[in-house]
Amino acid sequence: MLEIILILIGIILLGILLYLITRINGSIQKLGGSIEKIETEIDDDDSKRQIENIEDTVKKLRDNITEFNDPMRNLNAFMIGSAQAGNFAEWNLKSIISDFLPEEMFVKNWKPNEAEGKNVEIAIKLTNNLFLPIDSKNPTTDYRAYQEAIKKGADEAAKKSKKKLADFIENQAAKINRQYIVKGKSTDIAYMYIPSENCVSLIYGLKKNNELIPERVFRDHKVMIVGPNMLATLLTQLLHNQERINISKKAEKIMEQVKSIEDAFLQIKDRQRITKGNLNALKTSLNEQDGNIEDLEETIETIKSGEEE
Repeated sequence: MLEIILILIGIILLGILLYLITRINGSIQKLGGSIEKIETEIDDDDSKRQIENIEDTVKKLRDNITEFNDPMRNLNAFMIGSAQAGNFAEWNLKSIISDFLPEEMFVKNWKPNEAEGKNVEIAIKLTNNLFLPIDSKNPTTDYRAYQEAIKKGADEAAKKSKKKLADFIENQAAKINRQYIVKGKSTDIAYMYIPSENCVSLIYGLKKNNELIPERVFRDHKVMIVGPNMLATLLTQLLHNQERINISKKAEKIMEQVKSIEDAFLQIKDRQRITKGNLNALKTSLNEQDGNIEDLEETIETIKSGEEE
């Protein structure tokens, strides 16, 4: 009986397998027919023209991509010697400041001296009522010349470009010191912001008379050279310190309120002590009056007793 059941199961499985094979062959034949149909359509003249048009379009795109293979090169070439370089540096500076600091902590186009009318792009408000000036500079001409000289292997041209860059930084630092560091209104130092990290790295390696340029300009003009990363770090520290100062001020206000409450409590306690003393005196007076009344009652009783006798 068991053998018969197994044979029946085998026959059923074989039938199912044959059915699946038939369906798969049919699908393959339909797919082959579809492919032949597509190939036949492609052989049409219209289809060929469409393919040719697509090939022309792809070729034009490839040419355009080749032409704009280095968009930053075109941008740099446009910015060299252009006022757009300064505008880009100023926009970049204000963008970073706005990202890190709330509006109440900085002023745009701040004038340290109203009489002269010179204004610095950004000035950060400090807790001591002084302002920290930040002026952006973008030495694209000298820096680009240095890059081109390095690419060509022109060592002498690279040295000249580095010297021009160092002179530019010193001259601009002196200008920042002269125009924006004002006693009683600004801090004793100012920041010169360079919007390129690579350019800042080059500047920090420049020397004049065996002195690093950043150290010279800070010593002589009290100006610190900063790039995007350094500025972001300094702003983070400044914001942290400001928050700590704000928390300290809030704590001071709370302590002042606690002190007021404590003073009021001491006054209440003192009044309570006085009132309690007055109550004790009143109690003593009442006790004395009670004694006097008792004595008076005894006297009256004595008098009554004598009269009766």
